Amino acid sequence: MRPCGRAADLTLWIVAIVAGGPSANIAHMSSRRNRFFSDARFFIGIALVAASVAAVWGVVSAARTTVAVATAAGTLLPGQTLGPDDLQSTEVMLGTTSEHYILASEVPPGSVITRVVAPGELVPRDALAPEGSAQLTTVVIRSAVEVASGVRTGSTVDVWMDGSGESDAPTPRVLVSGAVVVSVRADDSMVRTASALIELVVPRDAVPDVLAAISSGSALSVISAGGGS
Repeated sequence: MRPCGRAADLTLWIVAIVAGGPSANIAHMSSRRNRFFSDARFFIGIALVAASVAAVWGVVSAARTTVAVATAAGTLLPGQTLGPDDLQSTEVMLGTTSEHYILASEVPPGSVITRVVAPGELVPRDALAPEGSAQLTTVVIRSAVEVASGVRTGSTVDVWMDGSGESDAPTPRVLVSGAVVVSVRADDSMVRTASALIELVVPRDAVPDVLAAISSGSALSVISAGGGS
């Protein structure tokens, strides 16, 4: 009877192995697959963190990078053609705003200033125009009233006429609006008298009106428009 008992035990052992084998294999495979995906998520996380750090570092580095930008060596006036002594190179940190300013190495030859640029100010791209494109010129007038102390080179002024030489225009009116002062020169050695000579930058199409007012005997007055300092 003992051999039969041993045979029965062996049979039961084989059945247990066969029955439990696939489950064990499946569990083992599932464990390996879970471990693989867990490792993949870990490496993806590391990659995302590294990319974020690199992006932040790139932004910081760009913001701290200096570029040589053209700055005004003195007051630049509308209609002025830039010369080699009118600009200087200055190293500044502009970041993403550098595209709005002229680099010292790229100033177009013969460029004309279209608006006032103060000494030391960065030269904006929109303050330059190609040679011959700016329709501006200068005129000299004698102010009939005392020139305000704040009116100086670079100031923005309005030119008024009293209309005394015109029968149909007796009321004072603005002849030129937004003219820019090039210089204020004394007449008879008096700096701020009613006879001061003032050189102005005006649009070319305003010149006929200015000359007509002068020839008709109208009194012209230069009044600050609040643009000078």
